[in-house]
Amino acid sequence: MRIITLCGSTRFKKQFREVEATLTLQGNIVQSLGFFEQSDGMIITSEQEALFERIHAKKIDMADEILVIDVGGYIGKSTAKEIAYAKQLGKTVRYYSDLSPHAAHSELGDQVREKQEIVRLNDHVLYLPASHETDRPILAAISGTSRTLIMDAGNSPAHAALFLRGLSVYDLPRTELIALTHWHWDHIFGLSQMNLPAIAHVRTKFEMEKLAEMAWSDAALDQRVEEGIEISFCAEMIKKELPGLLRNEISIVPPTLVFEDRLEIDLGQVTCILQHVGGDHAQDSIVLYVKETKTLFLGDCLAPDIYTRDWNYSPAAFLELLSKIEAFDADTYVESHSAPMPKSQFQREMNEMKQMAQAVMQNRGDKNTVHDHLTEAFNREWTQTDDELLDYFLNGYR
Repeated sequence: MRIITLCGSTRFKKQFREVEATLTLQGNIVQSLGFFEQSDGMIITSEQEALFERIHAKKIDMADEILVIDVGGYIGKSTAKEIAYAKQLGKTVRYYSDLSPHAAHSELGDQVREKQEIVRLNDHVLYLPASHETDRPILAAISGTSRTLIMDAGNSPAHAALFLRGLSVYDLPRTELIALTHWHWDHIFGLSQMNLPAIAHVRTKFEMEKLAEMAWSDAALDQRVEEGIEISFCAEMIKKELPGLLRNEISIVPPTLVFEDRLEIDLGQVTCILQHVGGDHAQDSIVLYVKETKTLFLGDCLAPDIYTRDWNYSPAAFLELLSKIEAFDADTYVESHSAPMPKSQFQREMNEMKQMAQAVMQNRGDKNTVHDHLTEAFNREWTQTDDELLDYFLNGYR
């Protein structure tokens, strides 16, 4: 018979009650919260709050383990302190978000949700792969001998928390900074959970400050889609990644440090170069180059402009962007929503896109002529993806 103390935000009363009942039926002694002021609309004084914190610390003292009710990955400041205290005492720490969707009603703790895990790319780079289910981009940690730099903050506090927990099993130097590749929601919504200073392009900060003024309810998102400010794909992904009350936890934290063109960061025998490259997808896009491993993180800079009725690439702008990318001596290329690729594959794909952009310009946007030229030049079967890319370039040329 184990003693389990539940920790978490008082807004999650329903989940607390479900977990408490399930664990008790399994023969455990469960210590929960005395009341749920946020769920029940109660008001407590600062003195009462301090008293309750001391009481809950005693409950952790008595426990064999704690279970953190981190619905959607949310962990507030008070809960974070409780987790740190439990770890200091050597207690086992488990998380509600690691359990299967059915765990709260059945075999809690025995069913673990299948999820992505940290992957080592090389001696200095770890990354969490992208997930297309809710448009989660790759998150990466680059480590030298002195410090660690994280690339991008994730599309939610839950995404960021998953990454940080994955990193915690590695013996890495202290994490000191986060580099943001651009301002889009899926790369920044987890920044408050990271609780670290961020560095970004000056335009990224400008765009994030505008986002900070926005509401994120279903109605607000739908209205922005109707007005053409937001696109339906992003609105639906936000609703899926951050359902219901979790949307209230969106907190846009502007970057602490900004730069305009290029910046080098010394991590201790490992150098990261942040370079502004722009592009159709986001004018503030930067790339992150790890000099010693010849790894180039591209963010979303090679994606088309999706904030228009017709997605598009400007052929001339794409060629200019590609020349900036080709200036880096990279062996591995990492786009935020794809798997890392070797130089040979990247060059092959970019060579075809370069030919596409050039053909559109040379043939003044005549689709039939461009198609015939490229079919011969590629010397392979024409695909649906080729059709889509060609349309993007044609849309951007018109």
